[in-house]
Amino acid sequence: MIQKRKKLLKILHRGFLSTPRAWYSAPMNSMTRKEFLEQVQSLCELMSYEELVDCIKLYVREYRSEQRQEFLHALASYRGDAPPEKLEIGLLEAVDALADNILDYQKSIEDGSFYDDQEYPYDECPDPYTDDHLGSLAGLFNQADLLFSSGGIEDARKLYSRLFELIESFEDLKYWNRQFSVDWIETQARYWRCMYETEPPEKRPQVLLSLMDPRNFNSSYYGFGEPYVKDIIGTREEILPDYEQFLASWCRLLAEGSTDREQMLLLEAVHMTRGIDGISELARSWKGTQSRGYLYWISALKDAGDLEQVLEVSQEALKAISPEDPLRYHAAAYLTQTAEKTGSLPQLLAGKQELFQCETDDFHLEHLMKEAQRQHVLDQQLDWVHSYLKTHVNEHTIPLMIKVMFILGSGVQVYADPKSLGISSSSLNKPLGWSWIFSGDAVTGLLFAGALIMLAGDHICETPIIHSVHKTYDPTVSSGRSFVIPGDADPEYLRQMAVSGLISSPLPKDTRDYLHAWAMEIGKKRIEGIVSNKYRNSYRKAAEILGALAEVAAVTQSPKHAQTLIFTYRDQMFQRFSAFRREVNGMMELSSLLSSL
Repeated sequence: MIQKRKKLLKILHRGFLSTPRAWYSAPMNSMTRKEFLEQVQSLCELMSYEELVDCIKLYVREYRSEQRQEFLHALASYRGDAPPEKLEIGLLEAVDALADNILDYQKSIEDGSFYDDQEYPYDECPDPYTDDHLGSLAGLFNQADLLFSSGGIEDARKLYSRLFELIESFEDLKYWNRQFSVDWIETQARYWRCMYETEPPEKRPQVLLSLMDPRNFNSSYYGFGEPYVKDIIGTREEILPDYEQFLASWCRLLAEGSTDREQMLLLEAVHMTRGIDGISELARSWKGTQSRGYLYWISALKDAGDLEQVLEVSQEALKAISPEDPLRYHAAAYLTQTAEKTGSLPQLLAGKQELFQCETDDFHLEHLMKEAQRQHVLDQQLDWVHSYLKTHVNEHTIPLMIKVMFILGSGVQVYADPKSLGISSSSLNKPLGWSWIFSGDAVTGLLFAGALIMLAGDHICETPIIHSVHKTYDPTVSSGRSFVIPGDADPEYLRQMAVSGLISSPLPKDTRDYLHAWAMEIGKKRIEGIVSNKYRNSYRKAAEILGALAEVAAVTQSPKHAQTLIFTYRDQMFQRFSAFRREVNGMMELSSLLSSL
């Protein structure tokens, strides 16, 4: 029984199981094949033979029908002491044939002959690769992996080399995911290990560095999208040949480099040779000139579970990294997430302030406000945000500044001196283009909604259409970057704060009269501009504007004024526009103030 259990464990250990990893996995906290198999072995050694069999059966019970044959084939191929895989005759030729086939296929699309051979709409562009292309490529990579796993390093190198030449000849092929699932980090690391083991020791550092191509590295991101030495080591259970000798030469070579990729590799090498103390020394020597040093150091501390040091070094990093450096966001994110875990409230608030400065948008404003509210310092934080935005006024921050002033109860100041906020006269007078958030006039709808809310005042709960207008024209301010921290966005949170601030704003009679006249004028122009130009897709927006103006008339003047307004546009000016009339009637049903008119 023990022998049967050992044989089953050996099958598993030889590669039957593998670990999928996302393309962005970091070398410091991702799991290599070696680490994965060691953990599998430690778990399996606690089981009996029968438990191992039951475990495998449970694991594969949900396999789809097309996966079952592949599983049985893989299981059989690892049975007993099978001899190493050999490079089959024709595999290298198959790679060349696949490349020629893809090239012919793409040329047929370019010259139009593709459309002559099959029924395909001329106005649609076919995919640059077929499912057969991608399936064949995945199969060839699988063959190379089998060669590597069975110890055929020389043969695996030949096949990997030819496959990566094919990938490089078609720039987007690596990222074409439909029906094509290859773990690029794992696969590249295996290829590079083949190169390492088949090169003379003195050439290995330079060969590896050329394969890692330090020029081809996106310097705007901290994420790890390429394999590192740790990944190469982890592809096999056997130790890397001449490891100590290589590492010493590797460090010397990388110390001469200046690219982001070379410096990231140097951080990894220093971590391997001198530990966290070596990383800290290197990061501090670079300071703000290479912010990845601090980020790597913080990540190492986090992996080591030293959260107090993560807090301390994150704050040190924020002092060293320039505000213009996009990687500063990551230091702020480390500070915020760690402060959340440790309950360090001052650091948590400081981290969210830093995140807002790095990514000045709705999402980070919302999370800063919620934290300030939780810590009972909302008024102080609102004043801080207002001061920060005043010194960073641009087209991107204008809508955010308006929202903050609404929340502060300073709505009257927005309309009294719009130029001081960077609001142009066209934003106050142009009736169309409100919905295009990339336009400078995107704030017009927000200003219009704010005026209606102030005019409605204490009656705001009776005006659902005004609330709808606010939601429609409250532009979502986004930084345009992909960096986010965990947490859901809740746009209603900021909107409700804005409504509370607006209705609490003192509204002198002359300001009220100005806002009423302006809102009526710009609102009517918008209705007329949309409907008279027959922008049918925007009839609902025109009806919404009319309904909101009618609600304002009902609560500030009388229901009769609201009825007259509706009658003028629905039954007189645009009586022949049946689609618009239907939208108006549907909109009126949403408001108790208007449904009886």
